[in-house]
Amino acid sequence: MLANAARIGTDREILAVAAEKLGVKPPELEQALFADLPGERIVRPLPPEWTPAELIPVANLDLVQKLLRRSPIAACSFAAQPAPSSDPPSAAAFSAR
Repeated sequence: MLANAARIGTDREILAVAAEKLGVKPPELEQALFADLPGERIVRPLPPEWTPAELIPVANLDLVQKLLRRSPIAACSFAAQPAPSSDPPSAAAFSAR
């Protein structure tokens, strides 16, 4: 198919011939040609109910997961921490342990 492309002519003509041989419409073929490239991936809009404050932990988790996947050896331990409160911390919170 590509060997004949040079003899066909313009990009549009080549696209039309290739689309016909593949059984699709030229706009569909053109859209599919580069759809797998990162710059061409469609990003869906975020749900409107998500706020920046809600996205921060999601983004942080994603970054940590990516780092751990790339790490050759990783040992992690996690401890639950109480949720932050709007009350000022007490003096006991700063005492030496």
